[in-house]
Amino acid sequence: MAIHAQGRHALLIALALCAGAASAQDLSFEAIAARYLVAQSYCDAGKRVIRHGPPINSTHSETFSRCAHRDGRFKHVENPGDRGELVSWSDGKKHRRFFLYNRFYQEHSLDDAMHYDLYRNRSEIYPVFVFRFLSSEPRELTERERRTKWLQSFKPVASLSTPQVTVFQRAEVERMHVRNADRMIVKHERLVNGEVSGETVLTAAELDRPLGAADLSHDVPLHSRFSPQSNFPAFVAILFVAVLLAGGAAWGIGFARASDPELVLENRARLWRFQMWAAIVVTALLVVLAIVTSIGPQSGHPPAIVYVMVLAVFAAIGFGLLACFTLASYPAQWLLRR
Repeated sequence: MAIHAQGRHALLIALALCAGAASAQDLSFEAIAARYLVAQSYCDAGKRVIRHGPPINSTHSETFSRCAHRDGRFKHVENPGDRGELVSWSDGKKHRRFFLYNRFYQEHSLDDAMHYDLYRNRSEIYPVFVFRFLSSEPRELTERERRTKWLQSFKPVASLSTPQVTVFQRAEVERMHVRNADRMIVKHERLVNGEVSGETVLTAAELDRPLGAADLSHDVPLHSRFSPQSNFPAFVAILFVAVLLAGGAAWGIGFARASDPELVLENRARLWRFQMWAAIVVTALLVVLAIVTSIGPQSGHPPAIVYVMVLAVFAAIGFGLLACFTLASYPAQWLLRR
């Protein structure tokens, strides 16, 4: 009886293996991908690992979670570990990202070079986003015809497949692992000279899940949106408005409390003279620095002259703010006279 049981168990295993091999031969990766392409939404989560070979042997890994809607909206949260979490999202028109560890916010066009032309075709944003992490050549996804050829190039490999997972391979470039139970992609592998150089492992994936605002966007605090490092022009503009308002209030109080308005006017004249001489001195110093950095040996990146130019910009902003504060005295004076 025990021998018969063992024989029956071995037969079941053999049949399962044969069924797995048969399913690997019958499956079409293009048909599997079609479920993803016709879905209204897609969400996944997992881990990416990239291995760099000689001359520098290193491994980079990050966890991620993503969601995308067919209308072009998407959100991607990645955590490289040492650098902290990065949130990227798009409304189908603009691309935004927020570095949580230093509160740095950026906003770009989808045509920006950082996207490698992947989102120039707005009607193909959804399939590009879905398969971007599952492709060694994401640019093959940007056009329907090229994407179809890419999908059709994957062939099932019976020797690598199991009753649970079917493995598809495209030449010696990449592999896809598909779970047989629900026909969902669970792993993508990049190949270099037959060796796995990187992989994306999906720990969760859903099709047609209802998506809310939190799934496709991220709330950024105002102080991060308009900080000096995130949006320097807007920050400077806000600074000028604040100085103008504060200057108007300060000069208004000065005129209202002064026993003799002429004293306030004399102080204003002194402030103008101070600004004039300070501007002359600073300009002369900047000119000297520019000459010294231009005629000296050019080394380092960026060149020294760039630092002089940055100093000139900050000096101009400083004198502009001081002039704005002084100019606020004129409307304050006029209002008090009225």
